[in-house]
Amino acid sequence: MEEEKTSNKCFKCQKYNAFYTKGIKEFNKTKCGWCSGKREIVNCQDSCEKYEQRCKSYMYSPGAKRCLNSLLTEISEVRKILEAENEENKEMQNL
Repeated sequence: MEEEKTSNKCFKCQKYNAFYTKGIKEFNKTKCGWCSGKREIVNCQDSCEKYEQRCKSYMYSPGAKRCLNSLLTEISEVRKILEAENEENKEMQNL
């Protein structure tokens, strides 16, 4: 029973949503979050009787990474086009 209790950590529960703080270049995961079962802020290492195992996430599959990389490349190209048009408009106004 004790072993079961120690393996049921909040960060593995589907009712746990971690908090993030904004860093310089990315968001950083904190060691606490919101438990929708208890309806309070909990530590990620806590455990409780309302534990429900989180389903395995396939969000970071290779296909998803390729798709995101492709979208980011397209967005970068659109940005380059818009910046080039902006530069052309500035040059036209200076003439």
